[in-house]
Amino acid sequence: MDPIDLQELGQRSLSSIIEEDLIPDHAWFLTELEEQIERSAGLDPGVDDSSTLVQQSLHQALEQLRAHINSEELVVFPLILAGRGSEARESVRGLEDEHLDIAEQITVARKAVDERLGQGQGDPDWVALQESMIRFERRMKRHTAIEYSVLFPRMLCEEDESAGE
Repeated sequence: MDPIDLQELGQRSLSSIIEEDLIPDHAWFLTELEEQIERSAGLDPGVDDSSTLVQQSLHQALEQLRAHINSEELVVFPLILAGRGSEARESVRGLEDEHLDIAEQITVARKAVDERLGQGQGDPDWVALQESMIRFERRMKRHTAIEYSVLFPRMLCEEDESAGE
């Protein structure tokens, strides 16, 4: 995943950012979490049954992610694209909380995987799951940085500018 170029993003339209960056991320997040769940189902549970905790946390993250994506794609993004971003302010606050909730579930799952691997059990399936989680976390951080640093501030500025005309 490439680092974020905030200057380049600042030059692009909000519709470009939404359609070329954020919505494709949504599809990737869903696919990646579904694959992690599938991968975790085949893990050796071990003596501590950490695979169950991983599966539960990933399922919870997926459920939260689906609701989050629906909020963004069906409510927030259409309002932004229609130039009515201020109507999405409360929804945006909710999205920020949802980002934290999803990240928390991934952290719980990742901690269980890290602990399992820290016990000297370098099972390739557990390692692959850990690597997938790291990719997910990095992309989620990039995604939220785009929303917090570019999309949400600009949606309000652009609306304020159009209101002043």
